Amino acid sequence: FFTALYALSELADLGEGDRVLIHGAAGGVGLAAIQYAQHVGAEIFATAGSASKRALLDALGVDHVYDSRTLQFAQRVLDDTSGEGVDVVLNCLSGEALRLSLEVLRPFGRFLELGKRDIYENSRLGLRAFRNNISYFCIDVDQLFEHRPRVAKRVNAELHGLLADGALSPLPHKVFPARDIVSAFTYMQQSQHVGKVVVDMATVDGLEAKHDNEQEPLVLRSDATYLITGGTSGLGLAAAKWLADRGARHIALISRHASEVRRE
Repeated sequence: FFTALYALSELADLGEGDRVLIHGAAGGVGLAAIQYAQHVGAEIFATAGSASKRALLDALGVDHVYDSRTLQFAQRVLDDTSGEGVDVVLNCLSGEALRLSLEVLRPFGRFLELGKRDIYENSRLGLRAFRNNISYFCIDVDQLFEHRPRVAKRVNAELHGLLADGALSPLPHKVFPARDIVSAFTYMQQSQHVGKVVVDMATVDGLEAKHDNEQEPLVLRSDATYLITGGTSGLGLAAAKWLADRGARHIALISRHASEVRRE
């Protein structure tokens, strides 16, 4: 909900009568975006990857629903808007689908990029679509809390107000017990889920999970090497510092893309 609200309210200023195209609309952020768009009175265009998910979007009252696994959605959006296009795109698609989504924005449209694939692959993006005063936003809310805490606080306050008023309601979700966590990841990887996937950590193999203060103390060997994948920044780097503070003397840090290796 926070991601959807930051994108549609803070960045896109979505309002009544605006047209918004939401890709991957049966996922968590997509369903949250639909709720907010309906709340402000926007006309919704949405894509999903399976017939069952598209049926769900129809049942939720989405105005226009398309298949995200083909590129025909772009022409259908234009057909359904008499060639005008939409005001906002909330995107999680990559490659040609991303470029076509840019093309369906009408003048002064806002493109909200949630996907990371094209960014990390440094894909080329033609500038022709930007001739119509289009704005492009790359969204990573983790950075928002670190670099723009006042904005994060404002969005969070708006979100809690909408939840308290009943304008937004809980998302559908499927719960897996902790012992079936592999099944949970497989289920999500295969894009079978609607809404969110939840792992219940209350029990593990029928036993109550211990709190941190009940666990056996961690013993680190000074002659051992500890490997952290994704350890060159963020949580991985913080974990490396935590290990070093507790006696680890040999720590190997590998970047997420294996382009950089550091040994300390």
